[in-house]
Parts: sequence; structure tokens; C-alpha cells
Amino acid sequence: MKKQNILKIVMVYVAIFCIHSAFAVTGTFEELTLTISNKTGTIQPFQPVEVAVTLQNNTEKYIMGHIYITDNTQLKLYISKDDHQFKNFTLRNGFPRGGVGPGTHVFKPSESITENIKLTVGCYTNTYNAKTHYLLEQPGIYTFKCVLNDLGIDNNRKIRSNSLIIPVNKPEGVDERAFSLLMQITNHVNVLYYTNINNPAEKERVENILEKMISECEGSSYVRYAYRALTQLYFSDKDRPRSDAVELMKKGLNNKKTWMEEGNLSYLVSYYCKQKNLKEAQYYAQKLETLFPDSLRTVSAKGCIFRLKQKIEEEKAINNGTTSNKQFNISQ
Repeated sequence: MKKQNILKIVMVYVAIFCIHSAFAVTGTFEELTLTISNKTGTIQPFQPVEVAVTLQNNTEKYIMGHIYITDNTQLKLYISKDDHQFKNFTLRNGFPRGGVGPGTHVFKPSESITENIKLTVGCYTNTYNAKTHYLLEQPGIYTFKCVLNDLGIDNNRKIRSNSLIIPVNKPEGVDERAFSLLMQITNHVNVLYYTNINNPAEKERVENILEKMISECEGSSYVRYAYRALTQLYFSDKDRPRSDAVELMKKGLNNKKTWMEEGNLSYLVSYYCKQKNLKEAQYYAQKLETLFPDSLRTVSAKGCIFRLKQKIEEEKAINNGTTSNKQFNISQ
């Protein structure tokens, strides 16, 4: 056995021993409750869906669990469409990997941990080269279930979640028009979530279609994703000023509590802090705090604003000192 593996095992057991010493762990992993819920609302074909995964202790006991509730090696996602058989769907984008360390955690009574996952594309097999699909390709009734494994010490222990039903509606009206445009670029898997096209001619074609969707399909639920995809293409274009992508991102803001809005507002705060534009940075930081008061990105934005203010004050002090020195020299 390699020294690194031995060290990891020792770390896990040491962590468990310390936690057991602090709390009387009387419950078992299976007594925790796993819940999934839909955070996105109404869904149309090809659109990403955000779900919240919550691990909670609903007992009066102290229970040993872990914090990696969305780790792609611990959480398995199963999907059924229109009451057909459940299949294990391996996500290409969704589950962040766990961090370094044992990750063990003792859940106190009523304590819970919630993580959000964005589901877009993947495959119905664990094989890396398997064909990748959009998660919600067709209208219908989709049912989601999750199974969470305990950590490696005893990963035979599992918790099964509730069933989450997500209706995927057939596009109608302006959504149908937007969907017809989207169908022209679906060979670029996940284009509504992450856009990375290397061929210049094909990239231009996709940009034209997304621009057409934005201009012709106002009011469509697809337009917010088109803004996101087009912004990413603008950012990846080395010949295009970054300010073009920033202005497009600003046009795509819709003042709604979505993961895209949170990410865009956070980026704009960071961008204007780097530009030393305090007024604009504060404007978007306020929007971020209003929509997402408890978000880590809001905390980060406040820190960015604070550091920018400090830097501006320091530069003022330096400039004032330089000016005073010049005046002193002239008077001499």
C-alpha cells in the first residue's frame, strides 16, 4: 500500500476519533434524510435545471455523516422519463468534486447542509467516451432520484432521496421560435450552459444564431441562456474587446434569483473593481446583495469593494503627499 493511501486512512480515523470524543455519536448514517428540490421552476427542452440537494438530521441523535453531498463519486443521480425505468445518469458538468481531507462531519439534531447542482448534459453510462446527451431533450415528465453513499470506510451504507418530478413543457409561441433556432446548433452539446467552439467559421455561425434569437425572440425563456452563451463566445474571441462581452452580459441581466444572475452580477463587481470603477462596482454589488443576501459571492463582492476603497484612499494619500512635497519645494 502506498504511503499516501496509508496517510489518508490514518487522517480519516484520527478525524473520526476526535469527532467521537467531542460528541456522543448515537445515530447511523442511514438515519440522515436526503432531499432534492427544483430551484429553476418551469423547464423547456434543452434548458439547464438547478436542483438543491439537502442532507439533514431529523432525529434527536448525533449522526456521523460527511460534507461531500454533491461529490460525483458519492452522489448518484437516477432519471426516469414518463414512468419508464430509472437509469443512472452520469453528469459531465454538474457535480463538483470533493475537497481535500476526510470530509467527515457530525450532524447535530436538526442540522442540515444544502448544495445546489446545475444539471445539463451527461450520459447513461460511466464510460467516458459514451455519447453525451442533453439531460432534458424532449417534453415529458421527468422523475429524479438520488442515492448518497457514505465515505469509503463503509460505502455500502446509502441514503435514498425523495422523488422529484420535473415537467418539461413543449415550447409554444415565442419559445417555439427560439427552440427552432436552437435546434440548428444542438450539435454543440451544452451550448446553453457552456460554449466552447474552436472552428472560427462555426463559431461565427453559432454567434449569428444566438444574436438572432436575442433580437427576434424577446420574452422567450431561452433568451437568458442565449445571452449567457453569446457572452461566453464574445469573451473567448481574442480579437473582440472584453468590454463588448461585459456590455452584452449587462443587457442579459433580468433581476431574477437565478444562478446565472448571481454569476453575472458577481463577475461585474469583480470586473469594475479591477477597472477601479467604484461607482459601477458598488451598483452591481448592491444588486447582488438585494437578490442574494446570504450568498458567498455577495460576501466576496463586499470584500472586493472594501479593498478597492482602501486602494483608492491609499492612492489619494500618496498623491496628496506628492503634491505637498512639490508645493514645499517650490516655496523653498
